[in-house]
Amino acid sequence: MTDSLENLRRPLRVMLLDDHPLVRFGLEGLLNDDPATCVVGSFGTSQELLDALAGNPTAADVVLADYVLAAHDRSCRQLLGELGRAYPALPVVVFSSRCNDATVAEARQAGARGYLFKGERMAAMVQTLVQLCGTAVDASAAAAVAGAAPAP
Repeated sequence: MTDSLENLRRPLRVMLLDDHPLVRFGLEGLLNDDPATCVVGSFGTSQELLDALAGNPTAADVVLADYVLAAHDRSCRQLLGELGRAYPALPVVVFSSRCNDATVAEARQAGARGYLFKGERMAAMVQTLVQLCGTAVDASAAAAVAGAAPAP
């Protein structure tokens, strides 16, 4: 079996960051219940996530990070910058209950591969997450994730 075929059959390994334990544990359970994904790390602070990546930089295929973290933590923009510099090949997908164009644009400009809304159906979130991290994102895919019309 070729390496690319193995990668198609292997679940997408997700490191999850959310400062709300209920959201984090619920999302972790839902992602682990889907055969397309598995959570390899679940963190309440950005520092916990960064420490885990420093110890094993290839443990995850993607980081799924909440847009709004606790007041004492880094901003999403700061975290995306740090991750982009330290792990440029590791995609980061931001998720949030904030559903506005400015927030999506800020996350994308800071380096997010995509943006998911917490209000999405779980199956749609998993499918989008796999699409974003399994292939390069084109303008129409990015627009679909952002909920906007694709650029002409």
